[in-house]
Amino acid sequence: MSFWKDLRTFFGKKNEMPEIDLEIYANMPLFQMSENDIPFNDWRSPEANIPDGLEDLFRISVWMYQMYAFYILTGDRFGQEIADRVLRFQAERISKLSEEMGQQLQAAIQQIHRIVTHPFVTKVKGQKVEMPVEYGIAMEFLTLGENAPYPLDVEKFQADESNMPDTNGAELSLMACLVHGREKALSYFTPMTNMKVILSGV
Repeated sequence: MSFWKDLRTFFGKKNEMPEIDLEIYANMPLFQMSENDIPFNDWRSPEANIPDGLEDLFRISVWMYQMYAFYILTGDRFGQEIADRVLRFQAERISKLSEEMGQQLQAAIQQIHRIVTHPFVTKVKGQKVEMPVEYGIAMEFLTLGENAPYPLDVEKFQADESNMPDTNGAELSLMACLVHGREKALSYFTPMTNMKVILSGV
């Protein structure tokens, strides 16, 4: 409880931000998430039509994408090694509540990074078309994994890439939420990654 209390006190400061420890910096987004505070409280796109029963999946998917935005901004500011260290701090903090959740955070960031660096390609009128990053993320979150609401038949897909499950447009709504959540995260986290962070000894 003292950790979250310290963070709450820190966020309440009105004067110039002091230098902060890397671990405190790493866990700021987790504090915001635990409080359902900005940017995590603004994940739903006004354009999205979320299917019944999928609101939690949409919300968590956007939250993971927002955490990925923080990961990328951190890497841009401090370098990839520090970004990976920050991710480990975050996973360790979450693992104190649930080891599985800590592993899921790291897995989600790695999954999103793979999609970002290897864009989703689909066929449109016989031609291969590279889709927006958020479309690829939406399709994976909706069709892959044990609890996927629209499970992909991998064998059929490997035989013919046009054999995609019918998501009834859910991927477009999730894509809209991902784009919306990304913009909110970038707006909030960019100033945060410009804070004075103590890197000595890291």
